[in-house]
Amino acid sequence: MFTTRPTLLAGIKKGDNVSWYQFRDMYRPLIFHCAEQTGVPASDFLELEQEVLVTFFKARETFEYDPKKGKFRTYFGSLVRNCIAQLRRNHQKDNRIPLSSDDSLSENSFERQWEEEWEQHIFWLALIRARTELLKKEVEIFELCDIKGVAPAVVASSLKISLATVYNYRKRVLEMLRKYVNELKAMEIQEK
Repeated sequence: MFTTRPTLLAGIKKGDNVSWYQFRDMYRPLIFHCAEQTGVPASDFLELEQEVLVTFFKARETFEYDPKKGKFRTYFGSLVRNCIAQLRRNHQKDNRIPLSSDDSLSENSFERQWEEEWEQHIFWLALIRARTELLKKEVEIFELCDIKGVAPAVVASSLKISLATVYNYRKRVLEMLRKYVNELKAMEIQEK
């Protein structure tokens, strides 16, 4: 699950299908969420994903990740932004969507949004990993309380467990999430 990005990129460059599918699975939710935030219709998410991945795949042979030139997330964010802009241009030619007057693709606006999306992406990757290593009930309780906003007392009552158990489960999940988020962020720092 936590293949380092340089290892993943090296595998993609070599043509390793497993690396490619891991890359796609890792970044698909980020592409979709970014598309949603910039006003891309849900019916076009798959088209956008395909464009981003095809563009990245075509560049894989010449792409050299150099941390001295910047973070991978900055490069990938620019790629997503450019593909969204191209999708909009193509759809305008086809009169499928009107020209958007919003500012979501201006460089500064997109950059700020991309950073927020990236932070959320790191959290969700950590949560996916936590789901594989913690009890299902622990994660379920965490998600009910901390993601869906259900009061701990309501969760305890509906699941017929003590309030202390709810708090203990949430604490375990939060500790694991902090650990995994820190690992993911450390990987990014090491890439510099």
